[in-house]
Amino acid sequence: MGTWGVLAFENDQALDWVYELEKTDDTSELLRALRTVIDLPAEEYMDGDYCREAIAASEIIASLKGHPLSWMQDSVRSWLDKHPGLYTPELSTLSLQALDRVLTESELKELWDDSAYANDWYVAMDDLKARLG
Repeated sequence: MGTWGVLAFENDQALDWVYELEKTDDTSELLRALRTVIDLPAEEYMDGDYCREAIAASEIIASLKGHPLSWMQDSVRSWLDKHPGLYTPELSTLSLQALDRVLTESELKELWDDSAYANDWYVAMDDLKARLG
């Protein structure tokens, strides 16, 4: 899986997930991505792909809330422009739950912890959590 940066849409898995999101007109794909992380039993290993999707969903939710990243893929901006009224406070709550899980017990956390860019990733995640809160 290709990763070229620490932000939510700077990896192949997130962009593949956006392709699925583009087929929806509601929050179902956002909720699926978040619930996959939140509902995964504690004894099961949390695959990095699940985490990347939950982070991408959380960025979409932060954007729907009015706090977008300064740069996003055109496909993401297009989907957001078509669905401006989908935000609910529950989405932020679920996003924060999913992010807390990613940041404490996941393959993605382990991968970033073993990289030279771990601090940058944690800064990006803190920024995302602040925009959701």
